[in-house]
Amino acid sequence: MLCQPQPEPVEAPSSSQSTAETPHVAIPDMKEETAAIEEPNKQPPVPPEEKATLRLHAAVEALKQKPEALDMKTALWNAYKPLADEFDKEFKDKYGTNLDTSLIFAGLFSAVNSAFIIQIQPQLQPDPNVITQGLLMHLVQNITGSIPPGIQVPMPATRVDSMVVIAQSFLYFSLFTTLLAALLAVLAKQWLLHYDSAGERGSMEDRGLERQRKVDGLQRWKFDFVMQIFPLLLQTSLLLFAAALSIYLWTINNVIAAISIGLTSLGVILYILMVLSAIISRDSPYQTSLSAILISITSYAATVFKDLKQKNYSFRRAPDTSGEVQHRNVLQKFKDLPPLLPRFNSEKSRSATPKPTPMFGKLPPPSKEIQAVLWALETSTDPRVVEAAAVMVPSLQWPIDLELQPAMRRLADVFNGCFTYRTVREGMAARATSSLKAFGVLEMISSNSEDVVNPIAFNPNFIGGGGDELNSLVHFFKISSFNPGWVQNTIVTQWTLRLVPGQHPQESDLEKVLDHFNPNGELLQDSSLLADFLFCINSFFSHPARQDLALMDKK
Repeated sequence: MLCQPQPEPVEAPSSSQSTAETPHVAIPDMKEETAAIEEPNKQPPVPPEEKATLRLHAAVEALKQKPEALDMKTALWNAYKPLADEFDKEFKDKYGTNLDTSLIFAGLFSAVNSAFIIQIQPQLQPDPNVITQGLLMHLVQNITGSIPPGIQVPMPATRVDSMVVIAQSFLYFSLFTTLLAALLAVLAKQWLLHYDSAGERGSMEDRGLERQRKVDGLQRWKFDFVMQIFPLLLQTSLLLFAAALSIYLWTINNVIAAISIGLTSLGVILYILMVLSAIISRDSPYQTSLSAILISITSYAATVFKDLKQKNYSFRRAPDTSGEVQHRNVLQKFKDLPPLLPRFNSEKSRSATPKPTPMFGKLPPPSKEIQAVLWALETSTDPRVVEAAAVMVPSLQWPIDLELQPAMRRLADVFNGCFTYRTVREGMAARATSSLKAFGVLEMISSNSEDVVNPIAFNPNFIGGGGDELNSLVHFFKISSFNPGWVQNTIVTQWTLRLVPGQHPQESDLEKVLDHFNPNGELLQDSSLLADFLFCINSFFSHPARQDLALMDKK
């Protein structure tokens, strides 16, 4: 029932139960709120019933507990859980259905195979009727002293047809292959149950880390490759059964055997064509377990062959004389010495720059959330999940031996999706900033970024909106293309100073940074900002090592 409007403000009820159980909450005066709704919009007068409803809703909202602000780690695991649940559901449905099908097929096929084995088995042993007849004839001969005329003593066969032996061997091989596939399928069911038990205890972060550890184990131990073996075993068993049937029929009737051999050969040819189509074209719908295994083997072999070819090419040099070798060794020792003065990175010396020497010591241990963040970036298509993972990237300690290209491509797509032409979409500034920061961090520590697309697909000198930090990051993300003549009042933030060293800037680009960053005593009182500034300036004189770039906290 709705309350009737009163001229005075509504007071809290004086019920003894509510005062005893409910804490005192100040209900806001609804006169001002109603006036704010009516006057600016100049709407018709609100009926009394709606005014009472507004007061009631305001009282309810005041009693509700306001949600606490989430930190970036909690936001990551809140976004990670729905993504993981969706992935795990598809994962279990995919492999669970395949295993159920394999078990049903293995059970039915084993019964058919066993029937043929029982049918052919007597031909591998002497006929018991012949043995019985022979014994009876010998008994008659012993009693009467002679064998009746016209009756011959049957002799048991001592030699079995080799074709029958081969057919029976194939049938037994087929049966044991089917049983092995069934055993592995049962074990795989247990493996899926073990995977499904991840994350039963602990906090959300602990459950997420445990679940991510098991996902990494699936990739490290080639779980998908092993699961492809089950259908391959059943296909092999079926081929052996068809071959055994064709061989056995050849001993009975050549015409029937020819039909069986023809149909078996046709099936084998079609299967080979499907496998070849899947290997030649990844878009082929005729994907099989054998094609997936062959693709993995050929990819691995191509990688190994490429590495061996590069190593062999490095050894293909003309023999040098001893004097030239000694002279070259001396020069190499001088080149290996650290420079006494800063080495300017000119275009001429860029290609011949020696391997940089790390400035800092050993990197701290990698953060435990790294694999979860990478998995979320590579798997999720939801920009909100990608944003939650991207916010975590700068706060983690990253190693320098990871495959980062898929995650970087996803960050580039999310960043470009925040812009319409070159203007930041409404409400997308924070997402664009976090995506670009994360991309810059991964690009600095990536060992191979040649195949990664440029996240900034527009002219950075004409960006619109987004705030000072995003504008500074976009302008200086590629310092070689920064044109100070077209940009006014561009500041250099701390994150700009962190991303510039990873670009291997040239000496001529140093002026661009110093023109837009005027350090003073007050500005550089922050030790973290001072360390980033000094490291950035040093990068213009000598290329920093990836180990130094990966260290976020350079204090």
